[in-house]
Amino acid sequence: MKKLHILTRVLLCLLTLCVACVGSAEAAPTTIRINSISNPQASPDMPSIHWYLKFAEAMKAKLGDEVDVKIYWENQLARTYSDGLNGTQNQTLQMCNIPAASMAEYTKALIPLNGLYVVPYPQNQIVRDAFAGALGERIREQIIQDTGLRVASFWDYGFRYILTAKKPVTKVEDLTGMKFRCQPNPVQLAAFRAYGANPTPITYAELFTSLQQGVIDGTENPLVNVYLSRLYEVTKYFTKTGHIIEFNVCLVNEDWYRKLPENVRRAFDESVAEADVVFVEQFEKAEGRFMAMVEEKMEVFEVAPEDAAKFFEIGQAASKTEIVRQVGEEYYTYFMNELDKAGKALTK
Repeated sequence: MKKLHILTRVLLCLLTLCVACVGSAEAAPTTIRINSISNPQASPDMPSIHWYLKFAEAMKAKLGDEVDVKIYWENQLARTYSDGLNGTQNQTLQMCNIPAASMAEYTKALIPLNGLYVVPYPQNQIVRDAFAGALGERIREQIIQDTGLRVASFWDYGFRYILTAKKPVTKVEDLTGMKFRCQPNPVQLAAFRAYGANPTPITYAELFTSLQQGVIDGTENPLVNVYLSRLYEVTKYFTKTGHIIEFNVCLVNEDWYRKLPENVRRAFDESVAEADVVFVEQFEKAEGRFMAMVEEKMEVFEVAPEDAAKFFEIGQAASKTEIVRQVGEEYYTYFMNELDKAGKALTK
């Protein structure tokens, strides 16, 4: 009888321990590790930083100790965009962002956005609206299929402009023979070759020193990069071409997202929506400040209408040829039609 009592006590202890372990496991917070290329002290105007901070704040407000959002500034978890994407696929981190141009290596979904004059300058709202509708859904589905990653958010960084060190560019002929760094993807390389430039594939990390040392004569970048990388220190002339729309995608692992507890997934979606509002507000504020800085530190040039038409005609034609080669006529036509619908809706 005594042995039976002892056995009962042992079983009760083991049961209590198991319950405690299960309770402890259930109480463990959901960790979300985020990789950011910059930090709030060095780049307080960056819209992405405001997005991350708002997202973390909203998640904490909704879930308290159920969630632990860790933001690793200045590429602590992933030094390159590819590292970030691969880390998100492997779940060594849960969130990263990558430019649309860099996504071409992993999926064809965003390749048409890399074309020149796909979106008329300065109407970036067209892409925002199109990506909020059917086009955005198709892109999201394709990216999940190709990479296993979910687009949490599309980030609009405005348009790209031409920056040069030795002479201004105000017409297509000014680019003839110029050693020029553009984004290293086939669509943009084809377009700048069509302009007569000598596009040189240099990584973004090497851009500043390449301009400083005269390895290249010019480049093209959005205002946020001119500010973030101090490109105004190594270039003198800025031309308002607005030839490419700059978009990033903020990505999370689809399998990880699907396995989140229902309340955490709901809070995640709501926090993303709140952070998106903050991103747009900060972008609008920062874009004006960045342009004012450029006008103070560089010589800024407009392009005459007849020269703008030539930039448009050559750049769009060369882009289309390369895009269609990569994604096919059907997808290119669909993509452009959806942008056209969004543009017409804006003018109603």
